[in-house]
Amino acid sequence: MRKKITGIWVLFALFFLFLYIQHQFVYMYFDDYGYASLSYGYTGNMAGMSYSLMDVLRFIKWHYLEWGGRVFYYCLGILSMRVGLWCVRLVQCLFLLGSTVYSWRLTEAKEDLRGNYIKAFILVFLYGAIGIETFREGIFWFSAAMGYVWPLCTLFAAIYYQKQYHKTEKSGSLVLAGILFFAASFSYEQVALMTATYTILCYVFGRFRKEKRVKGEIFLIFSAILGSGIEILAPGNFVRASDEANEAFFALSFSKKLSVNIPRVLEINLGYDNWISVLVFLLSGFMCAWGILREKKGSFIRSLNLWTGVILSAAVVVSWKLETEWYVCCVLILWILWYTINITLSLWNKRNWMVALFYGGICSQGMMLLSPTIPARAHIPFLFVMNMMAAYVVSELFTRFLSRGMYLFLGMLAAAASLNIASITMGYWKNAEINDINHCKLMEKSFRIRAGMKVPSIVLYRMRDDSYAARMPYHEPAMEYWMKNYYELPQSVHFIWDTLEAYSEVNEIAVSNRPKIVVVYPGDEDRILPYNEDGSLDIGITPEILKDSLRIWIDGEAVETVVGDGYVSTRVPREKLKGDLHIWLVDEDTSKASDEILVKMDR
Repeated sequence: MRKKITGIWVLFALFFLFLYIQHQFVYMYFDDYGYASLSYGYTGNMAGMSYSLMDVLRFIKWHYLEWGGRVFYYCLGILSMRVGLWCVRLVQCLFLLGSTVYSWRLTEAKEDLRGNYIKAFILVFLYGAIGIETFREGIFWFSAAMGYVWPLCTLFAAIYYQKQYHKTEKSGSLVLAGILFFAASFSYEQVALMTATYTILCYVFGRFRKEKRVKGEIFLIFSAILGSGIEILAPGNFVRASDEANEAFFALSFSKKLSVNIPRVLEINLGYDNWISVLVFLLSGFMCAWGILREKKGSFIRSLNLWTGVILSAAVVVSWKLETEWYVCCVLILWILWYTINITLSLWNKRNWMVALFYGGICSQGMMLLSPTIPARAHIPFLFVMNMMAAYVVSELFTRFLSRGMYLFLGMLAAAASLNIASITMGYWKNAEINDINHCKLMEKSFRIRAGMKVPSIVLYRMRDDSYAARMPYHEPAMEYWMKNYYELPQSVHFIWDTLEAYSEVNEIAVSNRPKIVVVYPGDEDRILPYNEDGSLDIGITPEILKDSLRIWIDGEAVETVVGDGYVSTRVPREKLKGDLHIWLVDEDTSKASDEILVKMDR
């Protein structure tokens, strides 16, 4: 017995070691810099990273009132990033390990040691089954993981101590469970709804089944609803919802909103990106139906139920090759209904609290049907719940009825998940060198600027593969504002994004001194030239580095140039528009000229 238990904890220790090594290749992306520097939509911090705990609390207050109620875990994340990248990496590894360990503790059975080992094995490898899009947009994006991933560990821990309280009726377990339910629900809208739904249904199911009443359940419901209410009813949520970008969606009818969002919700939950996980979920549904049939062999209804599941499961796999048309959505919805019925019947008499958690997960996805945006990470709360369900159902039926096929399944899961997670980890590893170079260059330039040196621009490098990084500044230029605050750089410093293959000191100097045209207006894509009423034409140029010494040259002559906010422009008179315009950008301080740009007049 001890060897078996020790083996499970060794597995979890190895899993944590893998998580820690893997996260050494995960860096800060997009709004991570904004939260870390307290500049995400907030102007109250002008000290870069040199802020105090009171500054963090002021930012959290602003965030709650002006942007959203997701402040509890963001506060923890900000403090972690304030310590350093190593700290937020470690915190995330602990949360991921905790969610896995508590999932196992909730599904373990003392009398079934082999089954416990199988559950632990499945849970660990289901982490490796997660798709790249979910990692990129959720787990490996810290500011996203703070809302979608971190609270799940707290929720599973709360349920575990709730179960402990049911067994022992010790007040310590009750108080701890209440605190954890509050912390889990005071996190993010989807997790908040899932937590509140779970506590209510768990109580209702217990009364419906006439189980022994345990004092304190109302306290747990109150804790979950209180945390959910504080999060969901935050003034900032309503401010964000009223943003002009959401007006078009909210103007749609109820049916139109559903027609837009149902395909997306189905795609992120049952789509190809997480194909390994989905196959395990399909198998768990089939095994539920098979277990129901075994209870009453020869039943026509139960046999029909089993074969219906086989057909619908096959249809789910086929849907990966099809567009999400209405008939495909109908089939996927039918599979969800079939799975819900079978998982309910299978767990009702054994662990009805799992049914309550499953329904809570369904609600976390259902609420997205009325959301103006549905990111790929929106399915993460339900994904972790489904991992727990699948591990329990599959291990229970394999150990009881299908022991011969158990090792084949475990081997196939381990192989597929290992290849998947190895590919993802290697992708982030390949980008790690560039992330380190960029970080060191930004730190070095920050020190130079604080020492009084002038640094007009910094050459930084693009990722080798953007599939293994969240949004980057060369895709989202607004992100540079947060990065400059994080590294305590003046906003006037210009970032030049190049490929690593162009790396050299000579290249950095040359690129910085020679003007380079990034965008010219009107461009080739403008089919009709936007002439002014007097027949003149305005020319706008976005340079790589904006300087007051830049001058536009047209057809070999310098013209009057206006330096604007991020661009330079000039007005070309009608009489000079008889032929194509040959345009250069010249830096009068260095006499360096850009490459020629041709603006065709014949459109």
